[in-house]
Amino acid sequence: MNVNETTISIIEEMIAWSEETNIKVKEIGDAVLLDCSEGGYDAGALYSMACQGGLATTGFTETEVGDYTLPATQNYTDNPLTACIDCQKASVNLGGAIASGPAKLLLGECNTHRTENSDYAVIALETNQTPTKEEINEFASRCGVQNKCLYIITAPTNSQVGAIQISARAIETALFKLDRLDYDLSKIKNAFSVTPIPPTAETQEEAMGRTNDAIIYGGQVHLTTEEYDPIFEKIPSNQSKNYGKSMIEAYMDADREFHKIDQDFFAPAEITVNSLDDGKLRKHGEINTNKMIDSFGMEE
Repeated sequence: MNVNETTISIIEEMIAWSEETNIKVKEIGDAVLLDCSEGGYDAGALYSMACQGGLATTGFTETEVGDYTLPATQNYTDNPLTACIDCQKASVNLGGAIASGPAKLLLGECNTHRTENSDYAVIALETNQTPTKEEINEFASRCGVQNKCLYIITAPTNSQVGAIQISARAIETALFKLDRLDYDLSKIKNAFSVTPIPPTAETQEEAMGRTNDAIIYGGQVHLTTEEYDPIFEKIPSNQSKNYGKSMIEAYMDADREFHKIDQDFFAPAEITVNSLDDGKLRKHGEINTNKMIDSFGMEE
């Protein structure tokens, strides 16, 4: 399986339905840019699935937050390590924007669990800016592909697509924390998540706060694993010293530098673990409705 090549089917769907999904398709430096900034639910689901290399399915459900019923992402995968860590985890940069997607597997510097060579590269950016031709040339070269075979998906955080694709990252945060605690991620057989989609914010900074709070205080992740380990108790966000703060508060306390924020804060509110070695189901963490109400600007 070549993840970049299989993701092309999602790209083709985005292009074919671009008018209906409000995706703007452009050519820049011979690369194909798919601007999802004005897209909605369909564009958000396609962005999220492309970001996960086509190895996860993103759909929608609803969840209760106080007296409100909010839309929520429903994301699931039978290939969690490749989909959510190797592809979806944002660990590369293009034109100053945070980037993720299957193109990471073509870049040696990303420390992915697997690598590949491909004639195509798909990368997703959290930005409202367009990369320059020079930046595109340099990135295509790093991926080892022709510019015309590079597909760049963009959406700013303060857009509906931006909120959706971040909401669909709850599994990623749980696996990333497990990885930092040296749990063997190959033991995770599949994963499922439900996370509220916060209201679209006015500014990028406010949107960053809301989207992270949606996962930290409302994200629910279900993992099926070959073997249970007590370290699963350490996964939820309530194990962080920042728990109880909004993401904006934690960000300000860290002088607006993400790398200074306690990494344990980037985690789902709640996880349930089905361990195949003993057949038990265990739950850790909790939903914090009040923090979401405060973060989302919800009138009571």
